Amino acid sequence: MKPVLAGPQQRYAIDNPFPGLPTLERTLGRQISSRLSGNEALPRYPNALLEHYGQAFLERCRQYPDPAALALRQALARDQSLAPEQLLVDAGADSLIALMLRTYAGPGDTVLCMEGTYPTFDYFARAQGLVVNTLAYAGQGRSLAIDLQALANAAGRLRPKVVYLANPDNPTGRFHPLERVRAFSLALPEGTLLILDEAYIGFAEHTPDLGPWPNTVRLRSFSKAYGLAGLRVGYAVAAPELLAPALRARIHYAVSGVALHFAEHMLGEHEHLAALRRETCQLRQHFADFAAHHGLPCLPSATNFVAVPLARTEAVVQWHAHWLQRGVSVALPAPLGASQLLRLTLHPDVFQPAFLDSLVHLAREAT
Repeated sequence: MKPVLAGPQQRYAIDNPFPGLPTLERTLGRQISSRLSGNEALPRYPNALLEHYGQAFLERCRQYPDPAALALRQALARDQSLAPEQLLVDAGADSLIALMLRTYAGPGDTVLCMEGTYPTFDYFARAQGLVVNTLAYAGQGRSLAIDLQALANAAGRLRPKVVYLANPDNPTGRFHPLERVRAFSLALPEGTLLILDEAYIGFAEHTPDLGPWPNTVRLRSFSKAYGLAGLRVGYAVAAPELLAPALRARIHYAVSGVALHFAEHMLGEHEHLAALRRETCQLRQHFADFAAHHGLPCLPSATNFVAVPLARTEAVVQWHAHWLQRGVSVALPAPLGASQLLRLTLHPDVFQPAFLDSLVHLAREAT
């Protein structure tokens, strides 16, 4: 069995100076009725906001949240058959990526990811003074994919502090089966942490078991399949001993009380969530059928977006700028080898006839 990773935050004891009043209430076993310690504003609200949102909502805005996010962690634990100690809540998957890098790597340390993968990982890593090594995607065009064995081999050579892998992948949308990703995680060198970003997994065909894996932190998000991107809520699943140093390093009030409340409530909206996923998958299939009929290259997707690989030509950049000037934003990720991807969010606007016609014309021009 691999040893538990020891990051910089485990070298000395750190006590959170702001554990929050909910933690104090749990310790005391009683409710705090007079909040005289947090320097919160007086309970006065603008009439316009009061009429529109109600007092209970505005109280959540006025008061500091629970830094431990215990109510949401307990709800997640019930929903996914986990223990609350195996969960850590932060301000979206982005904040969790930054937190794990800050906890388990220091300036000059090596980290590894795919070249052209979700760019926020590279951005955070370089900002923290880490040495980022990348591996090119295998194949080109419709065959673009992550080669897990090649990535494991690279990790064996470099022995990085952290490896980042998105599954389903961003920007290609491809999904590796759970058993293959778990085998990949076990093949990594001792002392290497795997950040497994599963932000899009709610749109995969089969949502896998979410139990903790050795030396792996699995990231999930309320932004995608839960539809709460504006509230910034994400959570990590890992062994408690992996999360403990990250808990000491995180910003304690990063997630608002309003966001925590909405996320907890959304867990119970089973019919709504099922409909959201079903309609997204229908749009995905509709686009795949259109692409097949018109010879438009399209990568298989397990996300709420589709990726169209085209040759790296000036025509692709001009097409992107053309539609941006008309108020249509299409993601143009960093080129992957000889391919330039157009990443399209699955939304009814994708199926406007003029937009689809121009996309098919572009694909023929860029072939």
